[in-house]
Amino acid sequence: MEKIKPNFEKKSSIERVVGASKEQQEDIKKIHAQQFEKQDIEKLRAIEFDKTPEQIKIIDLINEETNKLLAKYNLPEFDIPSNNVHLVDEKAYRELNPLEEDKFTRFSPAYQAVFTSKSQPKFIFAERIYHEFIHFKSYQAMQRIFKNEQEFYELYRAGFILYSRDGEREYFRNLNEAVTEELTKRFYFQQLKNEPSFEKEVGEVEHIREKWLAKAKTEEDKTIAMDIAELRSSDKKGTKAVLSFTYWDERNILNNLIDKLYQKNQQKFHDREEVFDLFAKAMLGGNLLPVGKLVDRTFGPGVFRKIGESDANIKEQEDFINGL
Repeated sequence: MEKIKPNFEKKSSIERVVGASKEQQEDIKKIHAQQFEKQDIEKLRAIEFDKTPEQIKIIDLINEETNKLLAKYNLPEFDIPSNNVHLVDEKAYRELNPLEEDKFTRFSPAYQAVFTSKSQPKFIFAERIYHEFIHFKSYQAMQRIFKNEQEFYELYRAGFILYSRDGEREYFRNLNEAVTEELTKRFYFQQLKNEPSFEKEVGEVEHIREKWLAKAKTEEDKTIAMDIAELRSSDKKGTKAVLSFTYWDERNILNNLIDKLYQKNQQKFHDREEVFDLFAKAMLGGNLLPVGKLVDRTFGPGVFRKIGESDANIKEQEDFINGL
């Protein structure tokens, strides 16, 4: 597959700085480029663990597969070395970063790195790294803002997520996580299932999936079965707990929206997956306009904005999309 050459050299996840002079933009980009390359994170040294050769191999595989995804959407590749993935003690990491959101594993734009637990099954490790690498490789922009007469540089765009110019509000986080996890799910079914090194883990999950599908009585039952992502021991006896791919509610909202868009625009799309591809390319490449135009042209002016504004209340967002 021919590599897509960018029209600039991407040295970190940050591609643009809004509201800043050319010199300021270059300074901010340089800071993030240095962080990306050096990964000199002093306060994490005491709680970080070495990666195994197998984990490094998995990270390299994920980097390759996410670059193939970028190429699919005619976007330039962005290599992330294993050095930018850090295995840490989760409890100690949270103590160092008490203000961060609850979820773990996570991608940090400030550190230009992915952090994950030091001990987890390799199958789960691969899925989580893929999800965070999608965030890492999605379009990102900073913005220069002022608070209490002080200058700050904060995120302006992160994939689908759009932040207000005062940095106080965010929009489309639900769609951002939904598209990211749907891509992760496709990675499992289209690539990971066929990797020989994951044969045992995939076999366990698929065995449970087949049992659930055999018992499925409704389409909803089948959907739940196809969403099985991992198995975990839930007690000392080793009883297996079945867990789904993450962001279930957000993905339901996304899939409902895509279904409605496809149903009303079948003359423009060969299949439903083409509509999903529109969302995925917008998130990875940064141009939300094609999605916004499709939504507003289909349902009426201002609908796309309304979806973003209802982000904080997922039930309200779900009801709004159900009513379209």
